[in-house]
Amino acid sequence: MKHWLVMRNLLGIVLLTAVALGIIWGLLAVGAEQYLVPNPDVTAEELVAALAAHRYAPVPGMMLRSARESAGEDALARLVERIEAAHGWIDSVTATGSQRSGDRASVTLEVQFGDGTTQNITLPLAKEDYLWRVASLEPVEALARPAG
Repeated sequence: MKHWLVMRNLLGIVLLTAVALGIIWGLLAVGAEQYLVPNPDVTAEELVAALAAHRYAPVPGMMLRSARESAGEDALARLVERIEAAHGWIDSVTATGSQRSGDRASVTLEVQFGDGTTQNITLPLAKEDYLWRVASLEPVEALARPAG
């Protein structure tokens, strides 16, 4: 009797999971992914905010697989050191605009520094595995140059 009760509950959980996955697949199939996938602005802001907080571990996961080789923890720490040497700490990061074209996007960020300066950078993003990922850190590297 106990086995049947356990199996019935397990079968219910499996069925509920299958229905939920079917709904998600259906939403993706009809183009409703904008309701399921975070905005590219969020990904871009979170990447620079993680660097500002010296949290390097999540950064490679926010990048395209093809760009991750430049995102080792040591390389990211050196990049942040150069940025901080040029401007002090990163005080705030705000997305000020974005453009999307299919599976590609670009997000413009306003980065304010501890020395009172502000720089704008535009990060390229692309969708990979249904998520927006940063395609290159080159715009972030530009933050290491003094404002001029």
